[in-house]
Amino acid sequence: MATAVGLGELAVSRSLQNGEVYTGMVPMVSGEVAEDLVHYLLTSEQIPSALLLGVMVEKDYHVAGAAGFLIQPLPGATEGDIQAIETQIGQLRTGISELAAQSQNMDELLNRLMGLIPHHVLERRAVKFSCTCSKSRMTDTLVSIGEKEIADLISDGKAELVCHFCNEHYPFDLEELKQIHGRC
Repeated sequence: MATAVGLGELAVSRSLQNGEVYTGMVPMVSGEVAEDLVHYLLTSEQIPSALLLGVMVEKDYHVAGAAGFLIQPLPGATEGDIQAIETQIGQLRTGISELAAQSQNMDELLNRLMGLIPHHVLERRAVKFSCTCSKSRMTDTLVSIGEKEIADLISDGKAELVCHFCNEHYPFDLEELKQIHGRC
């Protein structure tokens, strides 16, 4: 994977609860996604973490197992707790994708990963991709570019903004652009 990804900068964007987006950037250290994300978490957010990522693809190109496992210490975790988890991860004989393929469910996978280390699940949530973009937010973005730039768009008669997170397209016609110009 490192050969395909290469080196450069890793940008991580988070949608905050207040609707704002925070983007942090760090130099990539290896080209391996998990290692570079752990480096980001430690460098940018000061959170020591362990991350296992993997996908097992069969010869017929179907995915036999895919999983990600992020471990971060909670307040009160001791150095001994952290070392026990590091040791457990280091003793795994197969990759996380193979463990996922061998496991019947997430509980079984978690038990295989944690071994004899006591653990409990704090929360279960469905994984989903969602974007907080909207026509209203894109309108606010257009207002922020300034009166002259909006006037240039009006002379074109239309504009289109594209969300760089979800690729949603937001067209603006001449009347909408005139209304936005009035807000500047």
